[in-house]
Parts: sequence; structure tokens; C-alpha cells
Amino acid sequence: QGSHVVIIDEGPGQVWAEQRNQGIEEFLKSYGCTWDVIESSFDLSQVSSQISAYLEANPNTKAILSNGYGGAVAQQVFPKLNIAPGQIPVATFDITPQVLNAILAGYVQLTIDQQPYLQGFLPVIQGIFIKKYMFGGWNVNTGSLVITKDIAEEVQNLVNEGIFY
Repeated sequence: QGSHVVIIDEGPGQVWAEQRNQGIEEFLKSYGCTWDVIESSFDLSQVSSQISAYLEANPNTKAILSNGYGGAVAQQVFPKLNIAPGQIPVATFDITPQVLNAILAGYVQLTIDQQPYLQGFLPVIQGIFIKKYMFGGWNVNTGSLVITKDIAEEVQNLVNEGIFY
């Protein structure tokens, strides 16, 4: 409560990124936190450079929240800044091999996976049900899986196979 946080915005101006940022900011407001937003991209070398510079200039930062998978750069950035794994909590969206490795190494504490495999599979099933049985459409929230270190260990092979990504 009352901590200072940095948000990595990997999609400045894009609807999905703005919606994620809005949710992150509403959460932070409810805990009386302050924050800065770093407009970045999905270029991890750019994210790495920006986060390094930010943390050097803002050593009071208590957490890093990424609206994409850029928080995974903590695994490269933290050792250079003498920051231990978990010293500054990092949370991301999506599970990529980089995020998986950063979670397993303790540099990222969690990610929320939107499960794109289901996002592709479920509409096909829905289309079949609509055509065959005249079912109405439905909405499925596929973005509710929170992946922590324990779960990352269980889904590691699926991430490497591209089922989770």
C-alpha cells in the first residue's frame, strides 16, 4: 500500500494495451500506489534498456507490471543492477518461453495467460454448434489462468510445444 510501481506499456495507443493499463491503474489506485508508465514495445532489448534506466533513476520502485511479456527482461536486468530475484516483484501478461524462464528463475512472480490455443479452438466448436444445433453465441473468458512458479513447472512442456504461449 502506498508503493511506487512502474508499468511497462508494450502497446501504446492500442486498445488491448489501454484496457490492460486501465485495469492495472484502477488496482493501484485502490491501494494508494503511485506509478509511472513507460511507453515501450515488444522489442525486448528496448524494454530492457528502458527498465534499466528507469530502475537506476527510481530505486524506490516496489514492483514492475507489464501489460505484455516485457517484464521477462528482469532476468537480464536485475543481475546487472544487483537486484535479487523477487526483490522487486514483476507481473506480466502472457506466457512466452522468456516469461516461463523468468518465472522459473524467480525474476517474474506471475503472469496471466490468455490461452490463445483456446481462443482459436473454441470459436470453431461454437461455429459447429451454431450451424448444427442453432445454439446462440457465447463469450468465454480465456484470460483467467494465473501462472506462478508452481504452475509454470507443470506447463513448461506445453509452453515449449506452443500449446501455451
